[in-house]
Amino acid sequence: MLAYWIFRRVCPLSMPIIALVVGGRLIWCTFQLARISRYKLATVAAFGVLLLGGMLFILGFYWFEYEVAQTSKEIWTDLRMDLLAGIPFYGASFALWRCGGLLQAVVNAQTLKR
Repeated sequence: MLAYWIFRRVCPLSMPIIALVVGGRLIWCTFQLARISRYKLATVAAFGVLLLGGMLFILGFYWFEYEVAQTSKEIWTDLRMDLLAGIPFYGASFALWRCGGLLQAVVNAQTLKR
């Protein structure tokens, strides 16, 4: 029961932190790409930030709706809700993190040419 309580509290708290870290990396990539005049790639990074913010908004709405709902909640329904909401978010965050790494590689290659 203690493991369930820890998971139930850590899962919703970790998502905004992950969103801030990944969003910060993408914002930094956007700034660097705009600085070296790669505006199309800067737009891609900016859309990544918007996607992450939209997913976080939808996730918050989903959690609020689930917590307010007048249904019987038990361990399995809570875990199912966390997994159905968490796996796509963590997957998209990982993909955007990797996208930020590729965009930073473009910036590094461009600065090494100069």
